[in-house]
Amino acid sequence: MPKMTTINIDISQIANTVLGIIISFLIIRVYQLGERSARNEEKIKENTEQFDKMNKTIENINKNILDLKERMSKVEKGLDDLPTLILTTLEKELANLENRIIRGEHHD
Repeated sequence: MPKMTTINIDISQIANTVLGIIISFLIIRVYQLGERSARNEEKIKENTEQFDKMNKTIENINKNILDLKERMSKVEKGLDDLPTLILTTLEKELANLENRIIRGEHHD
């Protein structure tokens, strides 16, 4: 009959080894998550800077739009006043011409 060999297995030693392996994997994973978090924070910072620049650009565009609206309003007011200005100028020139004719002045 074959001789049976008895193997003494220390369960606590196996448990400690498995626990050590698990803790090592957890430490590696925490480190990886820390690196990912740092990269994400950098991306968030870059995106925030770009967002701030875009907001500044939008503010400048809005200021330019308001300035253009104000200028257009002035141009429209000027165009509204233009016929009156032309008429007034023509009336003055006509009065000057009449006065010259009355005085006998000739203008070529």
